[in-house]
Amino acid sequence: MPLKPSIGIVLLLVFNSSISFAQTFIGGSVNVGNQVVAEPFSEGIKRPFMLSGNVAIANVNRIYRNTYINYGAGLGLLAYNFSVKLQDTLSEGTRYSTREVSTLYLRTNLSIWQKVNIDSKPHFIGIGGGVTLQHTFFSRTGFTFETTQDNQNYTVLEAALFSTPKPLGFLRASIFKPVGSNLMFGFEYTHHFSPIITGWYEFSHTRSPSYGNLSIYQREVSLTALVRISKREILR
Repeated sequence: MPLKPSIGIVLLLVFNSSISFAQTFIGGSVNVGNQVVAEPFSEGIKRPFMLSGNVAIANVNRIYRNTYINYGAGLGLLAYNFSVKLQDTLSEGTRYSTREVSTLYLRTNLSIWQKVNIDSKPHFIGIGGGVTLQHTFFSRTGFTFETTQDNQNYTVLEAALFSTPKPLGFLRASIFKPVGSNLMFGFEYTHHFSPIITGWYEFSHTRSPSYGNLSIYQREVSLTALVRISKREILR
């Protein structure tokens, strides 16, 4: 899906601090998640976690005493690991793994933060959600695995994955801790309800039919750092 329709949203978020009383941060996240899921379950399709990352801008405004609203946007690359254990009678359970980084995504989010003291130190616990738009550089990503027996090649697995051409909603939970007046570190969990990538797989030369659907849900645990760039300081 093209990202152009969301340019206005991003610009609004970026320049909002100049016309409001928000405290503005920029930062980035290291994300862990994005497993490839087979339906029905297959012993041959493994589910390793994969690292990916994104950059973000966030605006924070106090709305009542220790309650804040956080809104912003992020731009990142989705990475996943397609890992298999072949199920055919020729290659005897050989394992293969290939990593893909071919999906760019833009995310807008809105959440409510509540300030709480843990060990007499302020923390901000948040809950909210947003929308993700994605653009895949390749409309189709295909995988073919072969083995050789008696100088002849045999295809033992074929698979294909396709991007989802529609906005996807998500929920997010977070906890942040200020470090000084200009820096915050925190953990976030982002949960999409629909897959960002779908596809299919089929093992060949097996004792029984083995095929099904593939899905990648963008569900990630993130370590996030935010740096204050606005003069206004409201998170204390």
